[in-house]
Amino acid sequence: MVVVQDDGRFQLRWGPSMTDDRARFVFLDGMRGTAALAVAWLHATQIFKFGGAPDSIALAVDFFFCLSGFVVAYAYDGRLRSDMDVKTFMTRRMIRLYPMIFAGVVLGVAAALVVQTRGLGEIAALGVTGTLLIPLGLVDGHLAYPINSPMWSLFFELFACLAYAIGARVFAPKWADWLLAPLGLLLCGAIFAAGDATSLGVSGVPHFIAGFFRVAYPFLAGVLFFRWSLHRRVPAIPAVFLALVLLGVLFMPIHASPWYDMAAVIVLLPGLVILGAAAKVSAVAFWDLLGRLSYPLYLVHYPVLKVVEHVTQGSGLPAQVAAIGAVILSIGVAHLALTLYDIPLRKRLTDQVRLRNARVAATS
Repeated sequence: MVVVQDDGRFQLRWGPSMTDDRARFVFLDGMRGTAALAVAWLHATQIFKFGGAPDSIALAVDFFFCLSGFVVAYAYDGRLRSDMDVKTFMTRRMIRLYPMIFAGVVLGVAAALVVQTRGLGEIAALGVTGTLLIPLGLVDGHLAYPINSPMWSLFFELFACLAYAIGARVFAPKWADWLLAPLGLLLCGAIFAAGDATSLGVSGVPHFIAGFFRVAYPFLAGVLFFRWSLHRRVPAIPAVFLALVLLGVLFMPIHASPWYDMAAVIVLLPGLVILGAAAKVSAVAFWDLLGRLSYPLYLVHYPVLKVVEHVTQGSGLPAQVAAIGAVILSIGVAHLALTLYDIPLRKRLTDQVRLRNARVAATS
């Protein structure tokens, strides 16, 4: 069967009670893994300096945001409206996200020391501020998190989680319905002002501020899709077909088109979240593994790619071959990080929080 953990992920457990509905939700995590692999390949083409990956792959982040909204609402909507407070919710989200954020910072610092493009003081400052998710890179107008570039989306993910929790606790559910269209219009305006969606939130103060619109619309859309039960009103399409459609949307050979980005972010990618939650699924274990690897892969691949590119410079190895090897190595590092570090640490932290809460309850 599939159960929802305290961290909001779907976890596969084998048994006779596996249902089609739960298997479809595991496929959503598998789609996240598919998108994470696409992002790793995009960064590989950029770091190893060869063509072959369109900028539209970066729209995977918008898919992540929408999927996160759906998953978080599935796991927490009922509890936030009953007995769970914002502090408890955010503690669980921090336990889910922060171990790998810290690992991503450590790997980013290690990669910076190997590549040696920055001084020790600057690397240390970027490491400390990166751990706190402070976008120090904005000071010089470049990447918000140069120590590990993909971390920018985690800043906005946590912001969206906090806003969602406060809204769920304070406001009636129908209030959120009225926000989706205005947020979509604001996001469209930001996309047209920037010329594309993929630069929003990543670098530069104006674009970083626009990142709040970039996360707000898809995350809220995911929340509302679950509340409206849209996944129960669409046909069950084969999972493999949907995964291929997702890759087609991400690998569309269009450069810096605000029109395409708007269509993808507002309609196509949110639509795939709905269809993915209703998919006709086979090979559930494969999608489960891909989903488990998605988050650690997203945070470890960038520094791994940087190190491999630096080490293979001047070796005569074709850039494409080195890039493929680096992506495969990133998958291996992600698997080790997941099994040897992330899962055990999150379990330990969760147990400590439960023990502390039990002690507080016993003394009150």
